[in-house]
Amino acid sequence: MNFCTDGYVKSGATPSDTWIRMLQEINGVSESHAQALALHYPSLTNLLNAYENLPLKQARLLLASIPVSDPKN
Repeated sequence: MNFCTDGYVKSGATPSDTWIRMLQEINGVSESHAQALALHYPSLTNLLNAYENLPLKQARLLLASIPVSDPKN
């Protein structure tokens, strides 16, 4: 994963908000993508636990099935 290293992530108002901001630091992750990921995996620990013990093929597809709502709708 490519993370933005030009500064720092400003803490959010809540742990959930901070998690969404952290996700947005990953290259290509928009706010709507980050919010969708955070709904399914409310923390880094939850996300890592989901990946734990998955075969590589399934791990690569874990996040692909998460629906992302179009912010324009």
